[in-house]
Amino acid sequence: MPLIYKQLGQEVVTAKTFGFAAMMKAFLMVDPFKCILCGTRMVFTGFIAGLKVGQLVSAIENITLQRPI
Repeated sequence: MPLIYKQLGQEVVTAKTFGFAAMMKAFLMVDPFKCILCGTRMVFTGFIAGLKVGQLVSAIENITLQRPI
């Protein structure tokens, strides 16, 4: 494709990429990292993969205290 663009005298325009948080802010007018209770900014500290809902519910105390499960 670069050869075709060159022959036609066109420049390649790269597509802009947006993250989930930026799209949510723009479309829904909601900051996904803002606490709904107190309004302060939350910080993403990590992602826990592989746990099922029942395991998350039973380990909620450890999760809130940021202890490994």
